[in-house]
Order: sequence, then structure tokens, then C-alpha cells
Amino acid sequence: MKREDRIILRFSIAVSIRCNTDENPLPENPTPEQAADYIQNVLEILFAKTGQQISVHPLKYPVSSKFPLVIQLGDISECLFWFYPKMEPSRLAIHLEESLQDLFSGAVSVPA
Repeated sequence: MKREDRIILRFSIAVSIRCNTDENPLPENPTPEQAADYIQNVLEILFAKTGQQISVHPLKYPVSSKFPLVIQLGDISECLFWFYPKMEPSRLAIHLEESLQDLFSGAVSVPA
């Protein structure tokens, strides 16, 4: 991805996080399932009106300060995303953009 595209993607993710936080705030101590729902809502806002199917689910993992989530966009591909519940929204946007930029590139540039 070009630098400008990454900046636009990161900004779009940050806006989606803010919108989701206003409507569906994350609990203080979320479960892995709540974290997966939160990230799925963020991605649904990000991909609104695109028809993109989004699935986010937690992987079984020992109790710790982070949750492994599997994010899948349609039938294109999936990726592992480490969710840290205490992460600030601005850092979450950066982390999500860095983790998913290849996945987003594939979703946006599928040939017609």
C-alpha cells in the first residue's frame, strides 16, 4: 500500500472506532467474545455499504492481557489480530491498520 492509502485507511479505522465507541462502548474488562464483537462492529462501520462479509471470532488462549482474534473478510482471506483491552483508541487504529493492511488491500482490489 502507498503511504497515502495507509493514512486514509488509518483515519477511516479511527473514525470507525470512535463511532463504535459512542454506540457500543467496550466494557472495562471485556471477555474475548466482547472484544471480537467490538472489532467486528468497527469493521462493519468501516465497510458499510460495500457488501463485504465480516467475521471476527476469538481463538482459545490462556487468560492473559491480550486476546487473539481471527478476522475474516468474505472469502478473501483471514488474519490474526491481537487485541489489547487497555489500548487507547488511537493506538488501536494504528495496530489494526498495521495488522490488516494486506487483508484490506485484497478486499479493495478484487478484480471485477
